[in-house]
Amino acid sequence: MQLAFLIDPLASLKPKKDSSLALMVEGARRGHQISVLEFGHVSVENGAIFAEATAVRVSPDALSASSTASHVVPLGPAQRVNIEQFERVFIRKDPPFDTQYLAVTYLLDRPGHAGRFINAPRGIREVNEKLFATRYPSFTPQTLVAWSFDEALRFARQYEKVVIKPSYYGSGKGVSLSAHDDARFPEIFASTLALEPLGPVLVQQYLPEGKGGDTRVMLIDGVPLAAVGRRPAPGEFRANIALGGEAVAVEIRPEQQRIATELGKDLTQLGILFAGLDFIGDKLIEINVTSPTLMQELRRVSGFDLAARILDRVEAGL
Repeated sequence: MQLAFLIDPLASLKPKKDSSLALMVEGARRGHQISVLEFGHVSVENGAIFAEATAVRVSPDALSASSTASHVVPLGPAQRVNIEQFERVFIRKDPPFDTQYLAVTYLLDRPGHAGRFINAPRGIREVNEKLFATRYPSFTPQTLVAWSFDEALRFARQYEKVVIKPSYYGSGKGVSLSAHDDARFPEIFASTLALEPLGPVLVQQYLPEGKGGDTRVMLIDGVPLAAVGRRPAPGEFRANIALGGEAVAVEIRPEQQRIATELGKDLTQLGILFAGLDFIGDKLIEINVTSPTLMQELRRVSGFDLAARILDRVEAGL
């Protein structure tokens, strides 16, 4: 099978953390041919999708390396190929979801390619990591999404503390903890609103349970299969691994299971094969579909090999 990965530049991948690399290693271990594509080299000509593809050799010990340079090795120069050459294409570019990202989802979302992409371009486009969760207010903390500082201040006055988030970033970037009587509240809101790509600001009720970290529940085909916890670094309220958070073994709580199962039905309808739902306690705070991470951390703390389960599903689908 020929598998392609539409990802960030190889040099930016972190071998011991990157989920795309875990999928590439598992695919190569099973004898599949692996190629990498970049967002800036996708085109459509007379209705057909083309991409600059680089076939690579992926070392089985790439996940324990210090860098990808000697473990994901090009087998030749990039070549312009029709996307139909690949049985499956994993779309796994990290946020922010900018105009380039948006344009590529339009180019890839074409008749005749249903099921080729993981996750589906339409699903990635519709399921904004933070904004999509606001469709389910009974599942989430109290949340305001707005452009107006006056609205944000009015909302924040209802709570002792609030979390302020940009619309399009990931890995905890741009996320702040504040309060209506914090002298920096106006500045924090304004700087968050000014982040590119522009979007409304989320102001969310702070959940004290967040001091203990959060939980990511992993779904394949809408079914919650496993979870990994994250504990924040000392002095940090965000639990993201990229910000020094620690991965820990956890079980899926009954309410998390119920919410994930319910939400999984909608994600499946949008062509989302693999998603990660973030919870603080029993409250949903984020839906990750663009490039869900923590695959390697989950395996280390619980032994659950999500990369293998995803490849099982891909092979069964073919």
